[in-house]
Amino acid sequence: MVSTGLTYIVPGAFDDMKNLQILDLSFNAFSRLSNETFSAETRRRLVQFDISQNRFDCDRDQLWLAEWQVSSPSVFENNIDQNYSCYDFAIHQHRDLLNFTCENFQMVSTGLTYIVPGAFDDMKNLQILDLSFNAFSRLSNETFSAETRRRLVQFDISQNSYATQ
Repeated sequence: MVSTGLTYIVPGAFDDMKNLQILDLSFNAFSRLSNETFSAETRRRLVQFDISQNRFDCDRDQLWLAEWQVSSPSVFENNIDQNYSCYDFAIHQHRDLLNFTCENFQMVSTGLTYIVPGAFDDMKNLQILDLSFNAFSRLSNETFSAETRRRLVQFDISQNSYATQ
């Protein structure tokens, strides 16, 4: 179901597909996926799940998806380098959503223009941060604390027209 323009899936749509193990919903137009879309049984059956190249609204209702990615990384590992992006994500308003054990956080090509200083400070396991292909015009030295900078082993802000201050 790749690149079909899907925006919505009826809750439980995959529940009767007892042999379904691989599901590719990449390159669609999802902004949200309900936690009722995939029953616990369906989630357990999936060995590979790809939702890359969709622009999700990141809010409390989508936290289940982030938790699933963290708790079942092998299900998502075949597309780990793909873009799982959040559109219109106000980091400073949703800091509590970022406190899960996230090591790799990608917000690629989301149109971000600003990050509140210290927004990533509570992500104690963060090692890889990809903010490439956004719309930053500048990043302040205070945006990332010294502790956050020490934790990062990979940091990508390429393809932004920015200047540091």
